[in-house]
Formats: sequence, C-alpha cells, structure tokens
Amino acid sequence: MRNLRFVIRVAFYGVTIYSALSTAVIYIFIQWFGRLQTDLYDADGAANRTVRGWPCGDYSSGSESNVLSRDVIARGQIDVHGWWQDQATVSANIQCFNEPWALCSKAFSITCKRGTVRAIYQHLSFRRNLTLRSFSLSLRVSAEQLESQTADSFLGALVLVKLSDGSEEFLRVPYPASTSTLARREGVYAASRSDRTIATATVMLSCYGYAGVVHFTDVRLTPLVEPAASESCRARDLLEDCPTSARSLPPGHRRQKLKYELLLGKVRSSKKRHLIKDVALVTQLSMDRLPVLEHTLQLWEGPVSLVIYVPVKGGKTDGDWQKLYVQKKLQNLKLHPDSHVSLAYGVPGSGDYPINALRNAAIKQTNCEYLLTADADFQPSPDFHKHFLLSTRSVANTDKVAFVVPAFEYLELPQKTDGVAQTKEELMQLLHRQDPFVQPFRHDITPESHQSTDYWKWYRTDKPYVVQTFSDKYEPYLVLKNTGQLPLYDERFTGYGMNKITHVTELFAAGYVFLVLPHVWLVHVPHKPSSYFADHVQNPQHRLRNRVQRFEFLIDIMRKYKLGRCK
Repeated sequence: MRNLRFVIRVAFYGVTIYSALSTAVIYIFIQWFGRLQTDLYDADGAANRTVRGWPCGDYSSGSESNVLSRDVIARGQIDVHGWWQDQATVSANIQCFNEPWALCSKAFSITCKRGTVRAIYQHLSFRRNLTLRSFSLSLRVSAEQLESQTADSFLGALVLVKLSDGSEEFLRVPYPASTSTLARREGVYAASRSDRTIATATVMLSCYGYAGVVHFTDVRLTPLVEPAASESCRARDLLEDCPTSARSLPPGHRRQKLKYELLLGKVRSSKKRHLIKDVALVTQLSMDRLPVLEHTLQLWEGPVSLVIYVPVKGGKTDGDWQKLYVQKKLQNLKLHPDSHVSLAYGVPGSGDYPINALRNAAIKQTNCEYLLTADADFQPSPDFHKHFLLSTRSVANTDKVAFVVPAFEYLELPQKTDGVAQTKEELMQLLHRQDPFVQPFRHDITPESHQSTDYWKWYRTDKPYVVQTFSDKYEPYLVLKNTGQLPLYDERFTGYGMNKITHVTELFAAGYVFLVLPHVWLVHVPHKPSSYFADHVQNPQHRLRNRVQRFEFLIDIMRKYKLGRCK
C-alpha cells in the first residue's frame, strides 16, 4: 500500500513538472512565432531617426505596457477615453481565430467598402510633464475574402502624433491585400527633433478601397522610455484624466481670413438686442451654388440671413463683378424686407471651405428671434412660420429648446413639373407610395444621423415630442432661439466632416432639450458632391485629421461643461 502511494505521488509530480515545462515551451514558441511574423515600420520619413528608449513595462514578468484602452465609447456618451467608431458599424466581440497558436481575444471587425474610409479611433493625451519622444504600435490583422479595388487602397493602422510645439507627424503600419492569417506587424515612432515631446497620439484602425471583412486584434501602443527615466509605466500615470485643451494649429497652418461686406439689410447693433418675432432661414453657400436658392426659397416667405463665400485671387477683394452677379440673382429671389445678405471674401487654397465661420456670421447678422439653421440645399415646407409658432405655443420657455425639423431627401432631382408636398399628408404619400419619391435624409448612407428623430413616431403624431436619447451620431436640423447664450458653431471645422454634429453635441452638453416639430420639415435637393466630401470619404489621412479635431473639440466641451472625468 505504501509503495502504491509512493508511485502515485511520483507520477503526480512528474505530470505537474511535465505540464509546466510544456506550457513554458508553448509560450516561448508562440512568442517566437509571433515575432517571426512581425514586420517593423518606422514613422513616415523617419528612416534615419534614432529611436532611443526601452518599452515601458514590468521587466520581471516580461510584459510590456499598453496604454490603449479596450473599452468602446457608447454612442450616448460624451467622452474621449476608449475606442470611438464612425457611422459605419464596427463590431467589437471575442474572436477565436483559426490559427494553431492563437487564443480567443477581443477583435474589431470592419466590413470594408471600396469608396469610403471605414475606421475606429482612439485618442491619447499624454501628461505634459513627460519627456516621451517615441513609442511602438503593434497589432494583428486577419481578413476574409479581401479584395483590393482601388490603386490607393489602405489597410492597417495610421497614427497622427501631435508634438509639444503643435506640429504633426504620422506613423503608418500598412498591411498587404494578401493578408489572410493573423499576421503581426509593428511600427516604431520617434519625434523628428529631440527638443519636441509627444503631446497626443490618435490611432486609427482602418480599411479603404477594399471589399471584404477585416479583424483587428491585440492592438498595443507601448511608450519607449529612457533607461534612467523616472516615469511610471502605468497608463493612469502616463495619460491625462481630464486632458488639456489643444486648440493650437500646427506651424504653417492658418485659418482662412474672411472679409465681410453687407449687401442687404442693416448692420445689427452690438449693444441693443431688439429682435423681431419671426423665424429667419440662416444659411451660407459659395457663389457658384447660388442657383440652388431658387429651389430652397421657393416656398419660404420669411426673412433670410445669407452669407455668400466669394473666392478672391491674391487676397485682393476687387469684387465688383461678383457683387453685380449676386445682386442680379438676389433680385430674382424677391427676399423678405427683414433679410440680410453678406459677401465673405476669402483666398482659395488657404484652407478648406470655412463653413462654420460662415454659419456664425449668418447667425450674428440677423435680428430675428428664431433661427432655422439649415444648409442652402434644403427646401423648407410650406407655411413653415405659421406651423412653427403654433407648435411652440405650449412651450413656456424656449431659451434652451432645440426644435428639431425632420429632414428628408428627394431620391432623384425634382423637375419643374413635379409638385411640392403642400401638407404632411401629401409628403406621406410621396414617402410610402410603391415607387417612393422621398425618404428620410441619409437613410441609406448614415441612418444614425437622424435616427433619434424617430420618423415613425413623427408620421403618426400631431404634437411636439422630446428626443429621448442622445447619440454622438445625431445631427438634426434645428430652430434655435437667438439668445446671447446660444453656443455658436466651432470654427476649427472647415470643409466636410463633424462641422454640424459637434454643434449638436454642445447643445446637448449645455442642457438643451430637443423637441421634434410635428408639422414642418425640410427636403434635401440632390446635387453633385463637393471636392471636400471626396477628400473626407476617400482620404484616410484627411479623415484622421478631422477626427483628431473632433476629439480636441470634445475635450474643450468636457472642460467647459464639467462632463465625465472633467467634473
């Protein structure tokens, strides 16, 4: 009996030791095999830079620090900590890859589309007292039935780094179209000058110009620190909880300077705020888009506050012919006597179209109590003024109410013989007939943009109702009261992308209640997309810059209204 116990004990210890050794061998093999598949990439133009530093981490256990969060920011949350996704849905779930050495792990899966960038982002704000000058970024990618469909297609990670002097640099970690297995790649970034440190890094996992599904997993950003550095390697010690504002522009970048000239209406006094009880259509457009106003103002009977962008060469505002052209067009429109029209002269090529600066100028020049803030290619419904005032009678205080105007779009360019819906019932017929002529705006492209309006509820109701949930994708068209406390549009946004949705976000942060109007609407008249739109949807670098601006805007909003970690 004693011999049997001895044999069992020896066998138990033998199995335990064998299991431990086997586990160690497998772990070493996985690490070696993973490194074997690693391709190393440097920052763009950084081939001759010296990367100094050791990976942050616990050297006793051999683990490297990863400052990227695994969390995904919820759509109803104003925050910058975690991964944030564009309108196109990115699924985040546990994936078990068909590799003999791979374990199940959290992965971001993106369905790529040929003509548009699809991505997920994370913004990191490093503490200002750090002397961080370099980091490594590693990730694994696998793909299903991936097919490159454009010459400039991109798959992988792109990082925009902002340095202490405000300059920008990029790190690219690209993957080839042949990617199928769970391949690991690593990029190393080093600041171009030793007197600059890293302020922020924004990571974009993206695909553009492909068809197929890609999976990103094991994404790690590891700071590289000097051997004698005293900084802690924990993420909470490296990153700012409530980040510092970063409104400064990179060296060499200047916002377009605009010179305004009032063509129609009286200059509004900065001291007196005597407002007329009316609703002004507040909009802007470039001079070449003036013919669009014939459709837009076809049924609008109230005042208009319009700012027209006029490009000038060499900074000289010799705009006599432009003024004559605009004045001739305005005569045909027969504007309301309380309207205001200004020209905004700008130098083309000195920046993207300054859409938010023009919107703010249009807001500031009108003397109407309420502002319908809509783009010039949207046609307001008939009798808008009458229905708006009737709908708002039951609202005691409208100072912090954002009245939502449901937006629709023509599915094809309307002809002069096509009738315009005069009532909500006629609009419903155009919506629900066998061959619909209109549909909810951007329903096929970015349905979340107007989803919170709840169109099915709007179809059935004749009373205003409150938008129940906030979404960071929501960008309705609004009627706002013209008060001294009304938040204006953020002028850092130019061209296409985030210029309107950020304004909606600030209104939510400022405590505005969003109330959907039951008997008014807007209809978008289709037109050729602008060059700014093409850059936004097809250029990964341009898209990333725009998203960095969004993160910086949110940081300002969180600090201003004491939200999230900035309370």
